[in-house]
Amino acid sequence: MLAPLILTPFLRFSSQEYVEGHGYSVVREYSGHGIGRRFHEGPRILHYSGADGGDVVLREGMVFTIEPMVNEGGKEVVVLEDQWTVVTRDGGDSAQWEHTVVVGEEGCEILTLREGEEWPIRIARMLEEGEGWGY
Repeated sequence: MLAPLILTPFLRFSSQEYVEGHGYSVVREYSGHGIGRRFHEGPRILHYSGADGGDVVLREGMVFTIEPMVNEGGKEVVVLEDQWTVVTRDGGDSAQWEHTVVVGEEGCEILTLREGEEWPIRIARMLEEGEGWGY
């Protein structure tokens, strides 16, 4: 469970550490985002560190997505002529998944987990224990 008041740099570091620790890369062009009255509204939730993501403190009532695009090779991507399809520059496989998270009084709930599905254990443990940027 994500703790309330955790800063978004911790989400970025945790996501990137998990992905790269398994030999993959995180695409930089796409991010998670806030859920509200408009499509893809703020805050922007990056999945990698080393960038100014407009750091946000997560507060009760916020709803946002975590949706990294993960490549088997390099992090670079190309958008095809249809302006919708995205492929890896090096031709490797890629995967993208999305979860919607709501910040509650005692932590966050992942609204889109399927029955039997668990949050990646390392990230969950880091977040629960308040390592890194957690408060």
